[in-house]
Amino acid sequence: MSPAARRRVAAPPASGSPLTDEFLRGGTKACVDALEPDLVILGEFQRFKTLSDPSGSDTAVELAQSMFGARTPEGRRVRMLLLSATPYKLYTADAEIGREDHYEDFIATTRFLFRQDEDRVGRLQRDIARFGTALKQAASSGPQDGLMAIRQRVQGRLRDVMARTERAGATDQGDSMVEEAAILATPTPSDVRQYLWADEVFRAVGDRDPMPYWKSAAYLPQFMHGYHFNERLATTLEEAPAGHGRPSGLLGHRLGTPGLVPPASREGG
Repeated sequence: MSPAARRRVAAPPASGSPLTDEFLRGGTKACVDALEPDLVILGEFQRFKTLSDPSGSDTAVELAQSMFGARTPEGRRVRMLLLSATPYKLYTADAEIGREDHYEDFIATTRFLFRQDEDRVGRLQRDIARFGTALKQAASSGPQDGLMAIRQRVQGRLRDVMARTERAGATDQGDSMVEEAAILATPTPSDVRQYLWADEVFRAVGDRDPMPYWKSAAYLPQFMHGYHFNERLATTLEEAPAGHGRPSGLLGHRLGTPGLVPPASREGG
């Protein structure tokens, strides 16, 4: 690859003038066309999801799609390598339903890797559906015929475009991330009371089950700034402040009282 192909090409900033914008867009596209890369590498790919949608009208999307569809001087389609520890959302929590969908995110990522080949995407989706049905049958002591064959077929389709690398070589024995360390966490009465309070408040503000958050941190209102729950809580308190009690723990008189605050750790410590 030529030195020019290693340079970073950014989307041109909007100037406000249609003629200038068109000039900048054309100049940037000419630079992209001149790269003639053999390989395009996107690190932390999850930050550039919008670039993988060919229906986008943004200039950066147009330039990215132009590069993704480029061909080498020999006429081959340019190779792409996407690096990410989280290429798609692995799980949609209850509180995220309606805003995000991990399965749709997975399919969208796979569709991009399949180069928008809807036939390949459809075959994968049908095999995943068959695999899900077979798993449910096996879980209810039903027939397991064909379960492993479907699993291998799904794996084969995904391995054409995906590879996972564990950091097993980080230790001398090569066993890192191989054995899970079991941590005993015994809930205390205080933990249970905090969950019940959190569940009541989440319901009152129109949010969903707080379990994923309760397992991660104590005193949720103090650690959820930026979450939709915190916005809903603030709105609810403004509209009907008398209808809700103060959150347990950090709010109220404890803020002005010297002394240690109980950790209320979700790890039982």
